[in-house]
Amino acid sequence: SNNESETNRVQGSVVKYGQYVQLRQASSGKFLTRKKVTANLERRSFYVELDPIGGKGSWWKVMPAFKYRSEGEHVLCTDSFFLLDYKGDTYLHTSEACADDVMPKLHDSYVNMVH
Repeated sequence: SNNESETNRVQGSVVKYGQYVQLRQASSGKFLTRKKVTANLERRSFYVELDPIGGKGSWWKVMPAFKYRSEGEHVLCTDSFFLLDYKGDTYLHTSEACADDVMPKLHDSYVNMVH
């Protein structure tokens, strides 16, 4: 698949602010993907799921959480950052009242960032 070839191409390279990345669960190989469906618990949010193929909704723009970092700089392992969806209008976040099974799976497993 296109996502698989892109994963292999960029594996091990440095992630920079402003780049688009994919989040891939290491144990399943599935991509965290924003769906077009509105979330049940937060109507202004969208549902995300682990998708085996990925697609447009699997791309997230890495944005710095604070102004002392800017686009083009390397993301450091100690940095705080946001992930903005491919459309540029929704940030990835988890809800305290998350009833879906996607986020607990992510919290309990290792996720690779692929750009």
